[in-house]
Amino acid sequence: MIRPELVILFRRWAEPVLAAGGTLMALWIAGASSMRWGWLSLVLSVIILVSGGLWVREAVRRVRFTSAMKEGVGRVFIEEQRILYVGALGNVQIELKDVTRVDIAVSKAQSDEQNSVLLFTGNGVPAAVPLNAEGHDAFIDALCTLPGFRFDALSNALSKQKTAAEASPIVTFWRRPV
Repeated sequence: MIRPELVILFRRWAEPVLAAGGTLMALWIAGASSMRWGWLSLVLSVIILVSGGLWVREAVRRVRFTSAMKEGVGRVFIEEQRILYVGALGNVQIELKDVTRVDIAVSKAQSDEQNSVLLFTGNGVPAAVPLNAEGHDAFIDALCTLPGFRFDALSNALSKQKTAAEASPIVTFWRRPV
């Protein structure tokens, strides 16, 4: 009954809508509109507004990051600071503490865009993990635990890399501080 494109759109934007709705509902419950509890309403309202705003921001960032990607091949598992990718590019198992460099690779083959992260360890051979594999949210969260790794910078670098992929398809994004 509902068009498949709309179902996909609703599922993708469900978390930001839930975050915004939850924040507004919590503000209403805390009495932000009437201030019936005096200063307590004000304090609760500020706390709810800040935390809800951060939740909405994070949800929108995730939607923007994954909006252009098609569902990829393979699955990424994260378990106790260990990344395991099982898929078309081979099986990869890497400890996050061993990662020394992270590169972004963008390839546009036959109008199908494939974005991958190349993880380098001490042995010099990179491990490729597609950014659109199933479980990519946990993978990005695991990468964000690396010292100095920022999600916003990754998203900006990926969008810049998509436009300049012809000139340099692989760009170093992060290096472990010495």
